Amino acid sequence: CEIDEVVVQFARDYFPRQTKALQDPRVKLRVQNAVSYVQEARYPIARAANGTFDAILIDSTDFNQAEPLFTTAFYNDCKQLLSPGGILSFNLDSPQWGQVRVATASEQMSRLFRNAFIFQVYQPTYASGHYAFMFASDDVHPFKTAPDWGAFAKKRIPTRYYNPDLHYASFLLPTQLQTVLHGVPRLSQMAPGVFPRYDVAGVLQWPISHENV
Repeated sequence: CEIDEVVVQFARDYFPRQTKALQDPRVKLRVQNAVSYVQEARYPIARAANGTFDAILIDSTDFNQAEPLFTTAFYNDCKQLLSPGGILSFNLDSPQWGQVRVATASEQMSRLFRNAFIFQVYQPTYASGHYAFMFASDDVHPFKTAPDWGAFAKKRIPTRYYNPDLHYASFLLPTQLQTVLHGVPRLSQMAPGVFPRYDVAGVLQWPISHENV
């Protein structure tokens, strides 16, 4: 969903490389308020007609500009649209400058999902360079559910930041952040066989598995 059609057209005109994905036949772009969309889509008749989602990713605007996107009701509506094993993830704030917001989201989501954890990234565009996101799922745990690293390796995606090691490291948070969050995953929780394996040349070796522990 994108609430402003002008933004979409502007992006198509001036950022053609970034908007190339919109031409993919699998993409269905809705120019609509996301709040109203999930409210309508969560009803059984709508779910039967349109299906559910394996993942819902929310890249929302500033908190004071889009307050309905940060309510428990909205997140609960999103949860109703997730398929079994589905995940919800969204941007938060700087853990340094917006620690209260990050901690509030941690508590908020822990009441809705069995697994609700903050993960961190380092990027050049937001204040402090240190930024936090939310990961939430009833069925998937970042340290107990094995990703399909075999499929990831076969795609040979030339990433510059992301890799299997960083995937897990992003959930390991500084002490000052751990102390204000509702829950954090620990390395001691890592299930056997979940961590990625490499051969002597550093090439990822991983049997295809979707097993949840």
